[in-house]
Amino acid sequence: MTCPNANCFEFGEFRLDTVKMRLFRRNEIVPLTPKAIEVLILLVQNRGETVSRESLLETVWKDTFIEEGNINFNVSVLRKSLGQTAENGVQYIKTIPKRGYRFVADVREVPSGAPSPATSTVPGSVGRGRLLVYAAAAIVLLVAGFGGWRWRSVGVSADSPQRINSIAVLPLIELGGNERDQIVRIALTDSLISRLGRLQRFAVRPLTAVNGFESSGQDAIAFARQMRVDAVLEGTVQQASGRFRVNVRLLRTADGSQVWSESFDEPEGDLFRLQDVLCDRVARSLVSNLTNADRVALSDRPTRNPKAYDYYVQGREQWSKRGSGVGKSIYFFEKAIELDPDFALAYVGLADAQAMGSDPKAAEVTLRRAIELNDGLAQTHATLGFIRLFHYFDWPAAEAELKTAIGLDANYATAHHWLGVYYTVRGRFDEARVSMLRAQDLDPTSPVIISDLAQLHYFSGDYAKALEYCESARALDPERAWNYGLMSEIMVALGRENEAFEALRQWHRRLSVDPLKRDFEATNPESRSVREFWQRQISKNLLALERDPRRADLCEPLVRYNLLLGNDAEAVKYVDCVFEKGNRFTTAFFGVDPLYDPIRTEPAFQAILKKMNL
Repeated sequence: MTCPNANCFEFGEFRLDTVKMRLFRRNEIVPLTPKAIEVLILLVQNRGETVSRESLLETVWKDTFIEEGNINFNVSVLRKSLGQTAENGVQYIKTIPKRGYRFVADVREVPSGAPSPATSTVPGSVGRGRLLVYAAAAIVLLVAGFGGWRWRSVGVSADSPQRINSIAVLPLIELGGNERDQIVRIALTDSLISRLGRLQRFAVRPLTAVNGFESSGQDAIAFARQMRVDAVLEGTVQQASGRFRVNVRLLRTADGSQVWSESFDEPEGDLFRLQDVLCDRVARSLVSNLTNADRVALSDRPTRNPKAYDYYVQGREQWSKRGSGVGKSIYFFEKAIELDPDFALAYVGLADAQAMGSDPKAAEVTLRRAIELNDGLAQTHATLGFIRLFHYFDWPAAEAELKTAIGLDANYATAHHWLGVYYTVRGRFDEARVSMLRAQDLDPTSPVIISDLAQLHYFSGDYAKALEYCESARALDPERAWNYGLMSEIMVALGRENEAFEALRQWHRRLSVDPLKRDFEATNPESRSVREFWQRQISKNLLALERDPRRADLCEPLVRYNLLLGNDAEAVKYVDCVFEKGNRFTTAFFGVDPLYDPIRTEPAFQAILKKMNL
């Protein structure tokens, strides 16, 4: 393979291919996001000159609304990838204060006909998933001509002065009613959502946010307004006479006007080709100037097995509910992997479920397999960040992984959500609000994100706002037990113990699937107030701990209920047990939870905070 003149540049040990959008270090591809590559190309092509931040925004993020922090992040990623640090003195990209950036290293244009490092056959230099992405780019360029396809396009161009900054892709309505049609509609809908999201030109609501459309009873425009998006894509899919027939249309939320519509008709044996062309056409209706990097992003196929993809989507839907849904999700992720052992996203989903448990080792093993298959997934870095945050209290690594995930996919709501949780744990409440609100903007119907916003405001002392978010979360999911537990704690902080007791009853009723255990009055006959309940639980847990001293799960309620009753000395006795053997998802908040304020200066508690690097 050769590099056309003026399309390849060498500097230091690196070669930059501006056509294939790749950066090589010697013979290995350096993993970078499409936007980071575009920033690097612009800087190298203008080497020796200052490239203003305005020029970067106009060239790399044209017609896209982003925060300037995205420029800082991408430049930081580039410097790290190039090995530029303050300690080693190596410099490629120089910051010009208040102006922009300048590429200062010596650059050589590679003469036409010079061999590219990509021709080297270095074992393990490129992951299988990444090879598929680049190979698929060439296919998309051919498919873009729609050879052999029958399609009909109606409507107006997307080059409208009313820019679309956010979109909801509604689940396609299947007209056949059989299982095969259901799998096809899920595969088409989620591929549209995930591939359009990779463009990072606009916010795309995740599948978990739009899954409730059919049961909502609303029309597309009303639902889109609830999703707080500028545009909505709706459509139908039908399998008949050996063909797939798909009709889609793009509508503006503001006035319901049609931006674009198109019909597709293709033999049923090539679902993946249908996905490719459908995604390409929808993308072109939204973005008039797709780059090579955009086409690569649009061409990526996470699996070639539709049924595996169906299991994966079901797993994600269960996992997003948390609670018992996490355990249920494992079955679906494992079924997806069974059908396609090379399905990287299914491994990440399984790792997400495993990471919610007490032992992170299984999740780390699963993630290693995902990385072997595709080392450029934002989801992988987000999960690594989650594990470093809750299981190891490794704050710098957690923050770095979560920010890397956002750099790879700015539309991944979970990464913004977990970064917000990280900031909360560290007591950086203003930054936490920014990240959490960004996550909510991307996934406005997630009760988990909204509940964590409530917890953030509780920790920061804004109890009124915390209750407001709790009510919003309850409206979205009245059966989410954790939300009622938080409401009870907030009511206690406000001195409204009667209301705290009622929230506690609601929490108890939703905590178990056993109807007998859900009967609060039957299982707590002597509890007529929240304080009586706390005292009763202390007695029960002490008795159970006496019978079985290995019951580390009893230590946390003993600390909590004793603190709520003002028995600080008793609470201190069990804090070390909570840290060593308790729930890590509670322990992580030791530094900011006001519940622990009465014992915060106790030597035993201070020793724990020190172990947590707080």
